[in-house]
Amino acid sequence: DDVLGEVPKAFIVLKNNKDPEVVKESLQDFLKDKIAVYKIPKYFEIRESLPKSKSGKIQKLKLK
Repeated sequence: DDVLGEVPKAFIVLKNNKDPEVVKESLQDFLKDKIAVYKIPKYFEIRESLPKSKSGKIQKLKLK
């Protein structure tokens, strides 16, 4: 954003060939009741998998 320079983004790995748009909308609706509005991701990226290290941890720096 213009103030802090960061914007929330969610990375989604779909299972069972679900419709990406339906998943995005469902996730946004779910989060509205759980977290503050400014924390709800403005961007969603659908991925086949998340980058992981040899120990199985998600490599967050590769997602930026």
